Amino acid sequence: MNNQNPFVFDPEASFDVDSTKEPVASPAEAPKAHSKKTLADLLFAWGSFLLFWFLMQMRSFSAHPLGVFLALLALSAAGALYLRASHVRQSKQSVLLGALLGILALSIVTNGNPVIRGLVIAFLLLSFPFRIFNAAGLAENGLLSDRLFANVLHSFEYLPFRHVKSFFSSLFVWKGSASQKTGRVILWTLIGIFAALIPTLIIVALLSYDKLFTDLLERIFSFEKVNLRSVFSPILAIPLAAVFFGMFYAAKRYAKGEDALRRQNSRTDLLPCALLCGAATPILAVYVIFFISQMPYYLSAFTGVLPEGITYADYAKEGFFQLCAVSAINALLLIAFSVLMQRGGHTRDVLKKLYASLISVMTLVLIATALSKMALYISTYGLTQKRVYASWLMILMAICFIAVLIRQAVEKFPLVTVLAVTVLILVLLIVLINADALIASYNVNAYLSGTLPEADVQMMQEELGISSLPSLVRLRDALAAIQSPTQEQSFLLQTTEEAIRTLEESLPESSLFSFSIPNFRARNALK
Repeated sequence: MNNQNPFVFDPEASFDVDSTKEPVASPAEAPKAHSKKTLADLLFAWGSFLLFWFLMQMRSFSAHPLGVFLALLALSAAGALYLRASHVRQSKQSVLLGALLGILALSIVTNGNPVIRGLVIAFLLLSFPFRIFNAAGLAENGLLSDRLFANVLHSFEYLPFRHVKSFFSSLFVWKGSASQKTGRVILWTLIGIFAALIPTLIIVALLSYDKLFTDLLERIFSFEKVNLRSVFSPILAIPLAAVFFGMFYAAKRYAKGEDALRRQNSRTDLLPCALLCGAATPILAVYVIFFISQMPYYLSAFTGVLPEGITYADYAKEGFFQLCAVSAINALLLIAFSVLMQRGGHTRDVLKKLYASLISVMTLVLIATALSKMALYISTYGLTQKRVYASWLMILMAICFIAVLIRQAVEKFPLVTVLAVTVLILVLLIVLINADALIASYNVNAYLSGTLPEADVQMMQEELGISSLPSLVRLRDALAAIQSPTQEQSFLLQTTEEAIRTLEESLPESSLFSFSIPNFRARNALK
């Protein structure tokens, strides 16, 4: 791609790339176009502020899963309506991406793991720049192309902070040049308030030695009666809403040609083939020697026999951490061969495919042995979060390296599309099914059937939380039904009852915004 600008748009037309356009200046160099604010700008600015204010009012995201889900859904819907009102038409790929991310957001309600919820919420918020970038037709070569990672970087470069100040000018005045001045005054006033907050608190602390002054402050600011979250939530909502609004406003201006957007195709294929092959050859030789020397040790994973002098835990963990380190190195090698190696020539193409295939095969061998060892570990001690997520990660890496291997044999194989779809499907699978509940159910079933020698109730209580309550209740009922329990079974029954009482006390208060499927199943089990 040359330095021509393919991103000059007719605001009433679709976003078809026109390579005949003349080059234009970068956004930093482009002439400023002071467009008048519209009613859509005003409504979207206030809507963004109110939605983020609602989010900040939450006591905690983990305690209000339905509220967070509805707020994120409302933010996406408001942004889509704003683009439509601004005559920016989204592509089918953009609509599909939004629908898939909406399905991912459902995990906030279906999954009881607070860490998973937090990661999903963070990912959805961080995905907004790329989603808006793609929705406005600015993504180069479409959504799932070889330029995917470049488009993600460009979205963060061009959108988040370029038009933050437009949020303030859109809140009150949406027609006329006075909007710019009004927004600037509001912006600098808020910055001044933020800057003075810490010095003010320090001064208050220094002057609090005087009892009369302290008594007067306590009468003016009765903190026991004032909800501090209600006081500070609008202050926290302002910068978040400003960035959110600014991203959509910037995308609208780029799409309608009011701001210039430049693309430069910088070359990355700079490293000689001999350099990369020379660097990869010793590494591959080490892999071969290592596999030969450790052949009995690794093959024991497939036979189900534990090597002497090592525990199941050490056997599985050692293999997993080795896999992570080696896979990271191999992934970097593959990226170097696919991105950095100089193009051209039949010999270079053959060497690139050969080394990429060897690296993929070596990694797949390690993944197969590590998965076998993990299966041996799980069959002996049951499931935990770490074992499930480690197995999930190994399966994901295996599919990715198989896809890379296929690409070496089939030139037209859509590698980026396959990798994106694979990651999306496996991520949706692990976050939507509530793995914690499945772990507890598997362990209880295995213990009651005699497959596992013991049930780790403490692990289920501390690690799996309220998602384990239905399984713990079932375990308690099964133990209580035993006519002549052993001492071990009686102790397990007592431990299970204590865990159930502790988890019951930790259940969030029943309200509309605190609803989630794990909470609902836990309350039903307790009934």
